[in-house]
Amino acid sequence: MRHAVGSDEDLRTWVDGKALEQRLQLGPKSVAAQRSDRVEFAHGALLLCLKHGRSSAAANHPITEQHQDSRETIPQCPVVADNARTSSRESGGATRVSERLLRASKQPVIGDDPMSEDNKSVVGRWFKEFWGNPWNPRIINELATADIVVHYPMHEPKRGRTAVLSFMTEFREAFPDLNFWGVGDLIAEGDYVVGRWEGGGTHTGPAFSDFRLGSIPAASGRKMKFAGTTVLRLQQGRIAEELGQEDALSAMLQLGLIRLPEAIEAQGRPGGPLPSGWNNMPGSPEAGR
Repeated sequence: MRHAVGSDEDLRTWVDGKALEQRLQLGPKSVAAQRSDRVEFAHGALLLCLKHGRSSAAANHPITEQHQDSRETIPQCPVVADNARTSSRESGGATRVSERLLRASKQPVIGDDPMSEDNKSVVGRWFKEFWGNPWNPRIINELATADIVVHYPMHEPKRGRTAVLSFMTEFREAFPDLNFWGVGDLIAEGDYVVGRWEGGGTHTGPAFSDFRLGSIPAASGRKMKFAGTTVLRLQQGRIAEELGQEDALSAMLQLGLIRLPEAIEAQGRPGGPLPSGWNNMPGSPEAGR
């Protein structure tokens, strides 16, 4: 249906209302219905533009028959200008969203970064060949930096390949079946890898004194089994730091380096035992007296 040319206010109100109706249309429409709406809206907008003697495109003016080039400095139709600004805002917003999605798609996903995957492979080998059983002493020169730091609360920090090799050699001489293994998946981000582990061993070798809480005599026969979590920092594909937290309390208790308080026999109190309910606490036999 074509809109009749009325007053400027009526025509502008109709055009603006039609534009709002199209933008807020929620229900699905057929292609024919959508085309009809667009034609009707365009017709009303054109009528308003023609009444003001303005054109939004290069064409012969329907009244003056003179050619008007859109590149000339001609005041643009207010309806077309408003819709152009709206379209620009909407397309600009969509463009910005697309750009953000594109940038996000280029960001490495934790666990998918090639460097993180390579670092996890290095740590996996380290867990298996340094802490596993049998162990490979050559793994230290292969995978550790020259100034590697290994620190667990049960032991003094070890710095450098020589110190780390000496520590592990003595540890395994004292505990020949020493064996630790990873539990669950490794987590990697950038230069860091985190892993959970558990394990232990039986002390059947020489005396061992590299515990902060004391030494154990030779062939004590004591067994230990505990778990922990380690954070490793890698540098150019080699392990530079290994910082762990273990269940040291369980290990020290099992090795006899920590003892639970023994039951102390009640000793006679000077003046005799205290009467029942002496503290008058609720529930005491003497509290109600």
